Amino acid sequence: MDEISNQTLAILLVAAIVISLGGTLISLNRLSRVGIPLITGRAADDTADIDLIIGTETDILFTVDSINWGTGTVDIDSAHCTLDSYSTPIHANCSDFTPVTEGLILRNIGNTIVSLNISAGKNAETFIGHESAVYQWNMSDYLAGSCDNWGGFGEGAWQDASTTNTTTCTEFLPSPGQDQLRMDVRVVIPRDSPVGAKEDIITATATVAP
Repeated sequence: MDEISNQTLAILLVAAIVISLGGTLISLNRLSRVGIPLITGRAADDTADIDLIIGTETDILFTVDSINWGTGTVDIDSAHCTLDSYSTPIHANCSDFTPVTEGLILRNIGNTIVSLNISAGKNAETFIGHESAVYQWNMSDYLAGSCDNWGGFGEGAWQDASTTNTTTCTEFLPSPGQDQLRMDVRVVIPRDSPVGAKEDIITATATVAP
């Protein structure tokens, strides 16, 4: 068998290299069409922020803001007449006054625990016009647990109405289902009190509880 010359070997080697390169180029071209991503060997990540601020809102509202006993008189054989939105009977020794079976309702409509102060525009004498008149109020939970601390005021205990701020509930809650207080009023009218319309304004003030 004749030996292959060096020239022939060189030609075959060049041909093999050309064929190999051609196959590689064809394979790369097909891979680019398939769209296989290049593997870089490095993972990438980034971060994002979510931010908000819940603002403070301190607010209260009388959802029931009126007690009106209408027109009436003290019974003829009685020294005085008692009107009461809380106790039973709700009026005693009175004639023709309209019974009131529920007091004022105060709701914490803000989002903070507040300290509640109450003040009247008049005292008993200036309200009814008689030095022996009685004008009182009491506070109690309308929804159970609405006041977390009565601060010595005395839930459901009658207090003389005052024209100066009186701290009642020191921790009035804003929680749904625990955000409403009841304020009842009692008035004792002596028989010889001056006739005419009697009116007073109750002011409730809320401050953020310490």
